[in-house]
Amino acid sequence: GQIDDFHLKVWEGVEKQQYVVVTDEVQQLHQKYPESYQLINYIVKESSASTKLRVVTNSSIYRRGGSFNENTVKGSSMLNNSCEILYGFCAHIHAILTDIKEAYRNTKTGPQTNSLRQFFWFNNPHDENTMVELMLVVSTYGDKTTGNILAHCLNIIANDESTSYDVKKFIGNNFYVDDGLLSSDSIEKLEAISRDLPETFRRYGFTIKH
Repeated sequence: GQIDDFHLKVWEGVEKQQYVVVTDEVQQLHQKYPESYQLINYIVKESSASTKLRVVTNSSIYRRGGSFNENTVKGSSMLNNSCEILYGFCAHIHAILTDIKEAYRNTKTGPQTNSLRQFFWFNNPHDENTMVELMLVVSTYGDKTTGNILAHCLNIIANDESTSYDVKKFIGNNFYVDDGLLSSDSIEKLEAISRDLPETFRRYGFTIKH
């Protein structure tokens, strides 16, 4: 049933190092930071071609002392202007459209953030005596800072000296969150970007979906 599918999805996250089991060693590394726990749930997104069943948390849920998002500093927005990207996408005859696979879940977060995003699950979802403590160690949907963290990652990739000029401009100016859009009169330019982009992102642990 869905509970077993959800269970597999949670432990798939452990295998992908999106969550870690809170061992004595992990606890010691985080002992100087405040602790907070979240409830996990799942959504089924039928329209998704790759990730229909998703593990989610609610960082805005009310709790004593305020929610995770209420206690998080977002900072100034680093996202590109979505309207400018869309206008540019419609300006020329040829175009490319791409997005990053599981972009948030491939963006690592630090111990101070991770300590505030712990949760409980089970080694066996049908046995309440197998409860285990886990900790989220990547960005996730709904965290107030997630978009900015990803935008900062894209800036780092775009400014890598090994990144080609056209790919640098594409990543730096034509991505909104995890979607990249660009049009051009030169199909050769777009083909060169499409050819170089997967390897550019791969060096930083990201995968281009299409």
